Amino acid sequence: MALCGRLARRAPAFTRQFTSATPSITSRTFTSRASKPLLSLRSGHESQASYRQLRAFSKLPPNWNQTQEAPNAKAYLNSGAIAGARDLVDVKKVLVIGSGGLSIGQAGEFDYSGSQALKALKEAGVRSVLINPNIATIQTSHVLADEIYYLPVTPEYVEYVIQKEKPDGIFLSFGGQTALNLGVNMNKKGLFEKYGVKVLGTPIKVLETSEDRDLFARALEEINIPIAKSIAVSSIDEALDAAEKVGYPIIVRAAYALGGLGSGFANNAEELRDLSARSLTLSPQILVEKSLKGWKEAEYEVVRDASDNCITVCNMENFDPLGVHTGDSIVVSPSQTFSDEEYHMLRSASIKIVRHLGVVGECNVQYCLQPDGLDYRVIEVNARLSRSSALASKATGYPLAYTAAKIGLGHTLPELPNAVTKTTTANFEPSLDYVVTKMPRWDLSKFQNVKRDIGSSMKSVGEVMAIGRTFEESFQKACRQVDPKFLGFQGDKFDDLDDTLRNPTDRRWLAVGQAMYHEGYSVDKVHDLTKIDKWFLYKLENIVDCTRELEQIGSLFGLKKEVILKAKKMGFSDKQIAKAVNSTEDEVRARRKSFGIRPWVKKIDTLAAEFPADTNYLYTTYNASSHDVTFDDHGILVLGSGVYRIGSSVEFDWCAVNATMSLNKLGKKTVMINLEVLKGSRARLDAPYLPSGWKMMRQPFGWTRHVSHIYHLTLCGQLASQFSAILIEAIHNDGNSNWNFKQMAKNYDEYLGNAVDRVAKSRANNAGRDAKYQASRIEEALAAKTFHYNPETYSTDFDVADKLYFEELSYERVMDIYELETASGVVVSVGGQLPQNIALKLQESGKAKVLGTDPHDIDKAEDRHKFSSILDSIGVDQPAWKELTSYEDAQKFADTAGYPVLVRPSYVLSGAAMTVIRSEAELKEKLLAASEVSPDYPVVITKFIDGAEEIDCDAVASNGSLLIHAVSEHIEAAGVHSGDATLVLPPVHLDDSIKDRVKVIAEKVAKAWNITGPFNMQIIKEHVEGAEPNLKVIECNLRASRSFPFVSKVLGTNFIDVATKALVGREVPEPVDLMKIDRDYVATKVPQFSWTRLAGADPYLGVEMSSTGEMACFGKDLVEAYWTSAQSAMNFRLPIPGEGLLFGGETTSEALVQIAKYIHPLGYKFFAVNNEIKALLENSTEGVSVEVIEFPKTDKRALREVFEKHDIRGVFNLAKYRASSLVDEDYVMRRNAVDFGVPLFMEPKTAVLFAQCMSEKLPKKEGIPAEVRPWSDFIGGRPL
Repeated sequence: MALCGRLARRAPAFTRQFTSATPSITSRTFTSRASKPLLSLRSGHESQASYRQLRAFSKLPPNWNQTQEAPNAKAYLNSGAIAGARDLVDVKKVLVIGSGGLSIGQAGEFDYSGSQALKALKEAGVRSVLINPNIATIQTSHVLADEIYYLPVTPEYVEYVIQKEKPDGIFLSFGGQTALNLGVNMNKKGLFEKYGVKVLGTPIKVLETSEDRDLFARALEEINIPIAKSIAVSSIDEALDAAEKVGYPIIVRAAYALGGLGSGFANNAEELRDLSARSLTLSPQILVEKSLKGWKEAEYEVVRDASDNCITVCNMENFDPLGVHTGDSIVVSPSQTFSDEEYHMLRSASIKIVRHLGVVGECNVQYCLQPDGLDYRVIEVNARLSRSSALASKATGYPLAYTAAKIGLGHTLPELPNAVTKTTTANFEPSLDYVVTKMPRWDLSKFQNVKRDIGSSMKSVGEVMAIGRTFEESFQKACRQVDPKFLGFQGDKFDDLDDTLRNPTDRRWLAVGQAMYHEGYSVDKVHDLTKIDKWFLYKLENIVDCTRELEQIGSLFGLKKEVILKAKKMGFSDKQIAKAVNSTEDEVRARRKSFGIRPWVKKIDTLAAEFPADTNYLYTTYNASSHDVTFDDHGILVLGSGVYRIGSSVEFDWCAVNATMSLNKLGKKTVMINLEVLKGSRARLDAPYLPSGWKMMRQPFGWTRHVSHIYHLTLCGQLASQFSAILIEAIHNDGNSNWNFKQMAKNYDEYLGNAVDRVAKSRANNAGRDAKYQASRIEEALAAKTFHYNPETYSTDFDVADKLYFEELSYERVMDIYELETASGVVVSVGGQLPQNIALKLQESGKAKVLGTDPHDIDKAEDRHKFSSILDSIGVDQPAWKELTSYEDAQKFADTAGYPVLVRPSYVLSGAAMTVIRSEAELKEKLLAASEVSPDYPVVITKFIDGAEEIDCDAVASNGSLLIHAVSEHIEAAGVHSGDATLVLPPVHLDDSIKDRVKVIAEKVAKAWNITGPFNMQIIKEHVEGAEPNLKVIECNLRASRSFPFVSKVLGTNFIDVATKALVGREVPEPVDLMKIDRDYVATKVPQFSWTRLAGADPYLGVEMSSTGEMACFGKDLVEAYWTSAQSAMNFRLPIPGEGLLFGGETTSEALVQIAKYIHPLGYKFFAVNNEIKALLENSTEGVSVEVIEFPKTDKRALREVFEKHDIRGVFNLAKYRASSLVDEDYVMRRNAVDFGVPLFMEPKTAVLFAQCMSEKLPKKEGIPAEVRPWSDFIGGRPL
């Protein structure tokens, strides 16, 4: 009976209601047969006591062997059992708050969640108004939102939109920390009450309680839930006093902060003083609590509706112990090392917490768990959709954001159908028959002086989700998805390996690999240094052992079928195997296929085969024996962009989604492949014998470990009897009729495992029913295929492509899927650089049909040497260049052309390893770093033109003929990476002759490369005295660029839609010159930086891209557009007249003088840190008085006091060159402006433009500003 009780507690409430369901419900049927051994029990061959035990356990009804009906969600609702849908919230128009530009800690997951909320509103017939300046997102399109405002997400602008649109409801849970903080702020001002706007979903009071550390601690004490001993403080002195009471080491956490911003560890008072000083500039309140570094860390995703139905959708376990922010940790779902008791203890606590707080919608609870006991602490609760929510949605197939939005509108969980399976209600807890591994991606190497340690404050810019049926398979997939240069689990060189293991950095997993592969460290030693659970380390040791086994074989022909299969089941790639046996990827692939070893395609079905899955979420695995889908559609593969990283982000997700949607409109089936962070032949049970009202999931990595919570057994009323009968039959068949039920209850994990084995063996006797069951599993022949592995993206949502593969964007995996699907083509031009890099091999080695521009032509554009040669041949100008073969050649070229010069390798992304060199000494020092990026390709040196202007041209061509193009100008001078530059469209400083010349260049380039599809060019405009400017092409990408969403939405023409039609040669439009159309508006796209996250990094712009996101706003002119765009930056606070402004940088800067002239009349106080700047400003601007202040360069605490003393609320630092040391005056000024949350203007042209905006826009006038207009009003309709 213990088993029954535990199973019943495990089942959600609604499943127990089926006992009394009316018999009139129509549904699928299944037949359950009696077995003779079981009848023999009933006929007296066993003792009456045994029979009574069986009856008590199984609750077997008299007609148990007759046809029964499986639960059916729709019929159940129609039965009238639930009447919750009558209590819907009465709203006609809802305001949805977006998250703004992508930043570290707040990325594409909120585009995904916001899009789901908008979808739910559209289904409900409720009008939606969206505020989000992130123009690259999918949600900022009229296909989802009725009205869109590209404006700063601030209380001021949101109030203006409320006044204009008059909504009666607002969603705050789908825009990350930005939206949550905004809601709390506006509520305190009484604005929601003033305008009669209902907050939908979780009440504001709950948001405040979950975010205010003191209120949160008290709330959890009320229900006896343990939290780390902590004290909330609001000053440095209070923090020091609190630390004495709590005891060192301590951790500081900031309230109302995202991704651990402002948090950190301190071992003594001195460390705490510096840490709390920085934290208090980012948040009004911090929590000083006892550090439990080294404990396990886990998360639970919980959903609750207003009727108190509450379920846990997913649990996740961190690979890294407490001390590494969960956003920077490898995360595994479901948890692998928790006992059943630990799992249920934390699950019960999660539900208790969420009910007590009163969350309505989705919630994330984070725990730390004692590694060798049952003690635990709650770390925090996020009463909103979070980064983990997007991961959990993709990992389980449960649409969390969509469900949360429906709950916000008043729906209850039992009445909502599961949008993915379409056969169950939303009131269920998913079961996984696979393992999901999330791995972060960092780009710290792009930043000078940045600290590479990872801790309580998040630094990663993206994450991948890998799915496998063993941990080893999933983990190795994730390694490759993070960066194609990794073959799988591997090592790397370290100066001090033990220190890196003990103190985590962004290369931690590589350090573990180095220790286990090359240094001979035991599992115990690695565990002692890292505190990573030994279970994970033993699994990684399996990979190491398999690698050594392959290396011992040492040759291709020594590879036997069983060896290859073993390696593939552990997640080894063909290239990885080839390296171990001294062969090539193509040879290993051919040998593998000769043995008939191919991956199997499985569905993410949320229910571990309990119900036929109606989903197109797919993954591949070698740990299986059958496919879950058919391959009859011969669709088109669309390759996504993979993991977010600097230079490739949500804009390529927009491109992939729009290409997929366009293909669908053209009647083409699509298959998307993308990387998601989120799978064994024995992991899933597809036995026809099993009634669909119950499920069993074998542990994906083996049978023996005690993790009964993964089974997620659910008994639905009378279905319990069939469940029991089959188990008993299975046992009896095995000669175990005298089973001791007490023993069974005690060891039911093993019992269930045995039962599954027995039942599976009976499949051969039921071939007909098996075929029928399998037919029901694959009746939907899906076709459009998209490759992606990024859980944050909208493209990895279940209803975008006909088929969606969460897979590696590698040659091996793309060809596997291409061959399985017998695809009709593959699109490589909408997913950024990764698909481009494998395009040539797909065509040459794989014989795949690459749609659009020929990969040979792509190679001619990617290879700098070939690219420059073709430009010469067609008479298109370019800066002087030379191919580098030695340092002596480089030195000779630089002497002839003159410094500065730009060194650029082939196949770069976001300027990786591009370097401007201004002297011979720099040339010698930096040349090697650039050539190391792509040693197989030549490196080109180019004359760098100082002071030139830069132009972007985005275009689409068909068979070499230009169809459409857009010409944008940069505000910043050339030398600032285009991803960090401010784009203006339509351009305001380019005359018609320049735009016409750009078009001619685009036509020549399209013809020379015979382009079909999207392409992008960057062009330098060099001023020539007494003559027309020179236009020089510096780069051309034969793919969509990051500015495609921007130009599409500004010009009202979907460039990707046009490109897709060109790719497939269907409905190709006639050429049109969009730049000839007069427009009465301007849009500016500005970068979003995450300097605050990157401790030590120098906030300075150059040829290396630094921004993590972008925003764009519209206006009647440049000033109006840039005014709102600049204010859209996260946590931007406009300096108010009367406050202090600090000036620094180049002492001969004319830009500083212009700034002073613009803003001096407004009444700001001017400060400088040296007499040269003081003299420059006072001598050139009448009436300006500048105070020179002390400027401690090495004492951060003293410097913060200086900023506070003089009320410095803005910094203009216009240095000509990047700082060379950490005590450089300009570096200290820039870095601390960022650390203290003060707006920093460090680029001359944009600083002057913002000063002009301040002079025209301040003081602010009464009424709604002119820039507060919906997007449709600017462009005159809703074309996208």
